Amino acid sequence: MSQFDFKKFWQGLSTDERKQLAEDAGTTTNFIKVHLVYNRRMPTKDLMNSLYEACRVHDPELAKESFIGFFYASA
Repeated sequence: MSQFDFKKFWQGLSTDERKQLAEDAGTTTNFIKVHLVYNRRMPTKDLMNSLYEACRVHDPELAKESFIGFFYASA
């Protein structure tokens, strides 16, 4: 299984897609850009789950273990 790179994924989205993903995940684009893209903060369990589901809209093949691995890689 390849490692998921949330930063590359996020940067590959259009502005509208980013807004929709943040809204679907229950957060803001600013929170994602500042804290999650650069892996500065660990999402809460609820945010992790909702963010994963929002990302799957754009990448249905995304494995949850790979997604979560991005945030634990530097922990």
